[in-house]
Amino acid sequence: MEFLGRYLTNFLFIDISVTPFTNTLPINNLLLDIGQSKSIDVIYINILENEVKPVKQLYGRKKKDQYLYDNLDTEFSSSITVDQKGIVKSDPDLFELVLED
Repeated sequence: MEFLGRYLTNFLFIDISVTPFTNTLPINNLLLDIGQSKSIDVIYINILENEVKPVKQLYGRKKKDQYLYDNLDTEFSSSITVDQKGIVKSDPDLFELVLED
């Protein structure tokens, strides 16, 4: 755990592999205008492979409710749709918000 603590002191954001909620944190904190983008340093926690590592990510705001996410250390890219509060509703092929009546 000392290893993880050392990493977390130098990073503002984490990204946990099995949840879209960690994408909500930079989306709400970067305060991007439409057309703007920003790269950030993130601690990536891959739960399925028991891996923790620093990565560079890029968030770009395409529309009021749409962001483009790029992991700059891999070729992974995704279009993320958010609700009016910036909470991730859709990350195609990964997550989809389902509301029950």
